[in-house]
Amino acid sequence: NMRYRLRSYLFGKDRFRKLPGLPDNFTLVIPPPDLPINWLPRGKTYNALRRFNQTNLERTLRAAARKFSIKNYILFTSFNTNYTLNFPPDIKAAFKIYQSVDNMAHARYLSKHGVYREIEVAQEADLLLATSKEIYNYFRKQGFDIHYVPNAASIENFKKVYFENTQPADELGAISKPIIGYIGSVDDRLDLDLLTTVAKRHADKVIVLLGPIRKSSTPIH
Repeated sequence: NMRYRLRSYLFGKDRFRKLPGLPDNFTLVIPPPDLPINWLPRGKTYNALRRFNQTNLERTLRAAARKFSIKNYILFTSFNTNYTLNFPPDIKAAFKIYQSVDNMAHARYLSKHGVYREIEVAQEADLLLATSKEIYNYFRKQGFDIHYVPNAASIENFKKVYFENTQPADELGAISKPIIGYIGSVDDRLDLDLLTTVAKRHADKVIVLLGPIRKSSTPIH
């Protein structure tokens, strides 16, 4: 929720929050915003600003450790190569897990530093996870011991469409043709050539994209 983030960013409030519906021992911690540095070339300026972002995160971890009396913890990092996993001794993680969920080379903004930084972060991790076979094979070729753990899905929720009288969303009510659905981010990583081929081969159907539209240099019509 951006309202809580702004209160934290501007006034230092609500940095630690309990979320409704989650166990009481789950706490959301809001660190300061990062300086956007991925556009910079490799070098002294980039390294200095990355250390600045790292220091801000470490201050937040120290505050959380004091507030909740945390002595030992497991660090789980997913698709974030902006930070090192090797924190100072006073806030060092007992076990470090890194999860790779996408191909950094295909993420336009992240690819500049993400590709080599992900290898560095993977080397720091005690356990390495991949959500796809492509990512798994990539890291295996790099000599990493990695485990394939695909994304989970609520099978029961998807079954309802077939076995219950589920009504389509209002936005889909006016579509009379069969639907080919896509759920996920709509951005530069979307394979537009594949999408175009599917549309041409299934001209009797409608392709519906469901997900957040992120800023893209590739026009999506």
